[in-house]
Amino acid sequence: LGRLRRLQGRPEEAEALYRRVLALDASRTQAKINLAHLVHEAGRTDEARSLVDDAARTPPTDPRARLALAEALALVGEFRQALAVADALPAALKNTEALPVFAAALQALGEGGRLKALVPSMRRAAVARPDVAARCCAKRG
Repeated sequence: LGRLRRLQGRPEEAEALYRRVLALDASRTQAKINLAHLVHEAGRTDEARSLVDDAARTPPTDPRARLALAEALALVGEFRQALAVADALPAALKNTEALPVFAAALQALGEGGRLKALVPSMRRAAVARPDVAARCCAKRG
């Protein structure tokens, strides 16, 4: 429901829902990650970083949840940690949906050689998943 409220442009309600989930079960990593995105968008970067750091202390086992963690780590500027989490993903995610994480992290870390090596994978992903290609090329700031 929190994701829905966020998509509906109701971030305050989404935040309240995520906080309620975490009050009931503080181990809900995905709720921490989603809340971190919300508070980051609201300009509360220290709070976002704290939520992501907390989520990273007990990494999820589900590959998609680990991808979400890698994305959140990159969001708050923890690029080396984001790379480590993304590197451990299954190849199917690593070579498609995780490419934006690799691109953002490698660019931020100034690792142009490794970034250049990803280009063939990005091209293949662009054919199969244009949404992923668009995220790889999105301006990071």
